Amino acid sequence: MAGEKQQRIQELRSTYDELYAALNVDALQAERSELEGKMGEQGFWDDQESAQATVAQLKSVKAETDAFAGVASKLDDLEVLDELAESEGELAEVARELEAAEALMKELRLRTYFTGEHDALSAYVALQAGAGGIDACDWTEMMMRLLTRYAEGRGFEVELMDLLKEDTAGIKHATLHVKGRGAFGWLKSERGTHRLVRISPFDAQSRRQTAFCSVDITPEFDDDIEIELNDNELEFDYYRAGGAGGQHV
Repeated sequence: MAGEKQQRIQELRSTYDELYAALNVDALQAERSELEGKMGEQGFWDDQESAQATVAQLKSVKAETDAFAGVASKLDDLEVLDELAESEGELAEVARELEAAEALMKELRLRTYFTGEHDALSAYVALQAGAGGIDACDWTEMMMRLLTRYAEGRGFEVELMDLLKEDTAGIKHATLHVKGRGAFGWLKSERGTHRLVRISPFDAQSRRQTAFCSVDITPEFDDDIEIELNDNELEFDYYRAGGAGGQHV
C-alpha cells in the first residue's frame, strides 16, 4: 500500500514537471516580476487607464504562478509526510493529502488545453434571445446568470456592458465583459445556439415550449495593436459618372 502511494506521488511530481515546462511558468514568473516592478515606478498611477490594465494583467499572471506554487508546496509537504508517516492515523492523512494533490493537479492539467492563439485573452460574451418569445428571453437571462456565475467561479471579473430587458420577463440582449487571463479559453466552447425545452410558465395552457438563445464569445484584443499595410496589397478603383450629374443623380 505504501509503495502504491509513493508511486502515485512520483507520478504527480513527474506530471507537475511536464506541465511546468509546457506552460512555460518561468516566463510567467519573469512577466510577474516585470509587472510588479512597473507598478513600483514613480508616476505609475498618472495614467489611470494604463495602470488599471497593468493591475488586471498582474492579477491574472499571479493566479497562474500561484496555482503552480501551491501545487509545488503541496507535493513537497506530501513527500515529507509520506516519509515520516508510521501510525494508522498518519497514513490516513497521507491518503487524504494525496487525493487533494491529485485534484489540484487535475486543475493544472486543464490549463494545458488552452494553447490557442487567443486563449489567454479576456473575452466579450454577447447573448441574444432567439425564437420562443418570452420563454426565449427568460432562457437568455438564465444563460447570462449561468455564464456570469461560471466566470466568477473561475476567478474572472465580469462587467455588464449592455442589457435590453423584455417587458414581461427575461432579456432580449446582453453583453458581458469577462476580464482575466484565459477567459476566452475557458468560455469559447459556449459559443453557439443553446436550446431549452420545458413546460412554459408563461403559457396559460401549460404547453411545452422550445426556446433558443445564441451566445457569441469573442476575445478582447489590445487597443494599441499595430497593423501594417503594404502598398502592394492596396487596390484603387476609379469611376467616372456617365449621367448628367447634379443633385438629382
